Amino acid sequence: MKKLSHCKFKVCKFQSILSLFSLYLLIGSCCVAQGNSLLWEISGNGIHSPSYLYGTMHSRDNRVFHLADSVMIKFEKCEAFAMEVVIDNALQGKVMDAILMDSSHSLIRLLNEAQFDSVDAYCKKNFGYSISFFNKVKPIYTAVLLSQAESEDNDSLHAKKLLFLDQYLQTMAMHQHKKIYGLETAEEQLLIFDALSYKDQACILMQTIRKTGSDVSEYEEMMKYYTGNNLVKMMEFENDFSLPDTLFNALFTRRNHRMCEHIDSIIKSFSTFIAVGAGHLGGEKGLVSLLREKGFTVIPVIPSYKNYLETGWYQFTSPQNLFTIQFPEPPELTVDRRDSLDLFLYTSPIAVTEKSNLYSVYIINYTNIKPDSEKFFFENPSALFPDETVIPGHVEKILWNDWPARSTTYVMKGGKMITVLAIQMKNKLVILKAEDTKKITRLNRERFYNSFKLVS
Repeated sequence: MKKLSHCKFKVCKFQSILSLFSLYLLIGSCCVAQGNSLLWEISGNGIHSPSYLYGTMHSRDNRVFHLADSVMIKFEKCEAFAMEVVIDNALQGKVMDAILMDSSHSLIRLLNEAQFDSVDAYCKKNFGYSISFFNKVKPIYTAVLLSQAESEDNDSLHAKKLLFLDQYLQTMAMHQHKKIYGLETAEEQLLIFDALSYKDQACILMQTIRKTGSDVSEYEEMMKYYTGNNLVKMMEFENDFSLPDTLFNALFTRRNHRMCEHIDSIIKSFSTFIAVGAGHLGGEKGLVSLLREKGFTVIPVIPSYKNYLETGWYQFTSPQNLFTIQFPEPPELTVDRRDSLDLFLYTSPIAVTEKSNLYSVYIINYTNIKPDSEKFFFENPSALFPDETVIPGHVEKILWNDWPARSTTYVMKGGKMITVLAIQMKNKLVILKAEDTKKITRLNRERFYNSFKLVS
């Protein structure tokens, strides 16, 4: 029994209402899963192909997106994607309904005058608004918001994505037309903190504003363990955070059992990439152990980072379309399936090192491929640039590694230049595209084009 008196919680930081209040610093139990990896392969027990369990950190910090080589390869292979709760348009309304106290309670009644004034002064100093704005909000959610705001401020030295990692993976799954499943409902997650009385929540709020400053070093320590795929250290670190049994059971024990039942059902129908907070993986009651108890073979996929090249570029390999190429950073995949063709678009977002360059690979698999099909895209540039005014350049017919190909440079409205190389290969058309708002760096363009190879 983890015994704690009121206001004696060593409070963990929480991250983002959008992440549905999963622990910001990942919490685990004192036991750990056998193996030191964030990615686990699930097989056996009658399933037709492996599924994968991945431990995330609910964060937008760029460092959590430095994924091990195997992560996106396994992600692309899977037919379905599962996460704790699917983020959709209805979620915000459910959150707003759930975070308010009942009519007989308010923050000003839960805190004495000195405490209320202390929280109010903290909010005005650090965030520019009064705590009165949150008078009817459950104190635990006010603590979440204050921790989130402080985290965003203190972590400003590190680049951030627009989405936190779990939501990014959900978006990628949508772009690839994977089946998407939630392991819990929004209502189930929003009930978690109701295990704590309003008084206990008020104590956590007070501890939150008193802990300012120490959270930054704790976050950096956890980030070091997470990016190092070091589950053992993460769990050891979290043993220092005491939780009352009611909250621990609500956050982990009951949720892990519930999620395990859903995973069991889903992976028997589809190969699935499952993304949950890393704190749910380890321990006797963690997902790895629970899935093993159900008869599945669950083994760690040992991480490597060989695809991150010394040049600063990334060696990408597609297991689905069997090619490899170098991008300035790991690309994103969008799939468009039509009656006569399948279009796979691998595109690099604005690169950290290149700032303005955007590199893309189109893989077009035709049912009945025709000779000179690459010619169509040069005669009809709107197929590649549907929303752009294009000035076509001279089209040159070449052989690219003994494959017929065509290349040209387009000038877009506003002066942006895009170089396109289209290659007719067996039963597919490959289009490589490099663009820049000012000029195309020849060395980088050639590195991109020349690194493309088919793999078996």
